[in-house]
Amino acid sequence: MTLWKGHLSIRQYLPLKASEFGIKTFELCESRTGYLWCFLVYTGKNTVLQSSLITPDTPKTAAVILELLELLFGRGHTLWIDNFFSSPELARKLKIEHFTDCVGTEQNVPKEVKDKTLEKGKIIAGHSGRHSTKMA
Repeated sequence: MTLWKGHLSIRQYLPLKASEFGIKTFELCESRTGYLWCFLVYTGKNTVLQSSLITPDTPKTAAVILELLELLFGRGHTLWIDNFFSSPELARKLKIEHFTDCVGTEQNVPKEVKDKTLEKGKIIAGHSGRHSTKMA
């Protein structure tokens, strides 16, 4: 969110952000240097995404990811995302169709993970290959 105090039709109100009013952007940055590779300005629910990879049934959050990453597909990159964008379907699509790994927190946690009791300091992680899902 970029702080904006003036009048602007695309200005957003997000009360939980440090700057409550501003211009919302989706940004793709390189993790080591912080280099901004590309970004999208959110102009409301009618934000135009032009990637040829987006179909009418693609969820908006997945569409944003596909739009930002399109030029980087097939290069073996790993995408780190938060739970707003992550989904098992998106991770599979990125891995299988575009050879791009995806790491992130998950909202729709599988039952075998949700029901697992862990000792302090232990983690559980999942890996989805072409045909199976493995838990470690």
